[in-house]
Amino acid sequence: MQSLARFTVGGLFQEPPTEKIVSLFDEHEEVKAQIESVASIMSGPSRQGTIPYFLKGNTRGDQRHSASVLADHLFTLEGALAALHAEYWDKVLKLTDVLDCMPQKRRDEWYEMIREHKVPEFNRKTVSSTLTDLLSSREKFFAERVDGIFTKLSGQHLTNSPSGFRKRMIMAYVIDPKWGHADWSRCGYINDLRVVIARFMGRGDPGYSTTQEMVNHAYQYNRGKWFTIDGGALRMRVYGKGTVHLEVHPDMAWKLNKVLAYLHPHAIPEEHRRKPPKASSKSYTLMDKPLPFEVVNVLSTFLKGSDRVGRSFSYGYAWSGLDKHLRAEVTEVMTALGGVEEQRGVFRFDYEARAVLAEVVASGVVPEHKSHQFYPTPRVVAQRLREWAQVSPEHSILEPSAGLGSLVEGQDPSRVTCVEVSPLHCSVLESKGFQVLQGDFLSLSLGLLFDRVLMNPPFSQGRWKQHLERASQHVCSGGLLVSVLPASARGKELLPGWHCEFSEEIPHAFSGTGISVVLLRAKAP
Repeated sequence: MQSLARFTVGGLFQEPPTEKIVSLFDEHEEVKAQIESVASIMSGPSRQGTIPYFLKGNTRGDQRHSASVLADHLFTLEGALAALHAEYWDKVLKLTDVLDCMPQKRRDEWYEMIREHKVPEFNRKTVSSTLTDLLSSREKFFAERVDGIFTKLSGQHLTNSPSGFRKRMIMAYVIDPKWGHADWSRCGYINDLRVVIARFMGRGDPGYSTTQEMVNHAYQYNRGKWFTIDGGALRMRVYGKGTVHLEVHPDMAWKLNKVLAYLHPHAIPEEHRRKPPKASSKSYTLMDKPLPFEVVNVLSTFLKGSDRVGRSFSYGYAWSGLDKHLRAEVTEVMTALGGVEEQRGVFRFDYEARAVLAEVVASGVVPEHKSHQFYPTPRVVAQRLREWAQVSPEHSILEPSAGLGSLVEGQDPSRVTCVEVSPLHCSVLESKGFQVLQGDFLSLSLGLLFDRVLMNPPFSQGRWKQHLERASQHVCSGGLLVSVLPASARGKELLPGWHCEFSEEIPHAFSGTGISVVLLRAKAP
């Protein structure tokens, strides 16, 4: 059988913490001795004369009879030791990544054995041999995990292919329409797929709860719509009857097929186990570098609810105990979405951010600053630009390349049109009540004129000039265009025939850059 070495090297599996496992044996023996001592006392002749008084004095009415029956079995040594063994098997397995590596079916079996107290005796010999076998089987589990998703695909749909991850996959009964919640076990199979893909991407493992929350959110708010997961590696669509459609990016599909061939070497055609040519991936969303799952798992805790204070919404999470670097990454994401940190771990938004946060948790990405040229306008600069714009209640307003809409903050949303390329930012803007057009401002044909245009265009490769010229075509006669521009634009004749004035230079205006800017106010002829 072919080797999976190329898929399992490079830190895909954890080394078991030997010292912690050894300490569990000592702890187990100590508790076991205590249980045997209590069982010995309670099975002696004194039990018959004393226990009835405890039962009569501490129960009422019909409880006394059932309690007496229970007492006959309560201190049986066999049952107590079975519960003890189950508890310590649960502990030792959680110290390793064995359960994480198992496919959902095997995980269900182990959980059932632990829940029903049917595990082997917890001793050094048994645990050592069992763990050795389980740890050495992780490569097989890795392949079974990939295979497991196919065993749960609906047999009613012809798009499910027995020859690997090359077509749309359909899983039935993921959601119970009666209750509107995702099935725990079936979500586990979807999570299995995400884990394998994540390990190929060197990303760590997603928390199980994030997968279940993601499916539940899609069912409640995005039913019937495709949405991108894990940086574009996977797409998902949830339907009202509880069916989930899944599509894997071609750059991931061939790797999954390679693993699947480990279990079914003759079932997967060779052409499906080869890396596809670049051209075949053009119709798919390009994969971004997604956020670490440690960050995503923390972000998912914000979805549990918010506190509303006036027109603001506050979201908080357990801040203590988190690594400072993880806290910094979470803070960066929340700030990028428009949150303001009020206190440690509590962020205030001027819109209901739950849907946007759920989208980030699902996709695993936020707009990257450099590629999207997303550099939020500093509050001081935005405030001054709004003052220069002299907006009145009757004015119609356009904000091209709107980002999070900081330039039109406080304006009547019904009179504001925003243009934004990032789907995530569009979700934020829509949550704030603005009229939103998604796309590149230079490519869209608005066919509208506005009294005021407030803008902070992208600066790279001189794109601000094109954006400025295009924006000027949407200002009505006598209207104002107010823009943030690079300092080098100051004093230049940018819009012939317009009355233009510049502010003084504002040095180092954007955090993390050395860019200095000026403000332009131009009145249309």
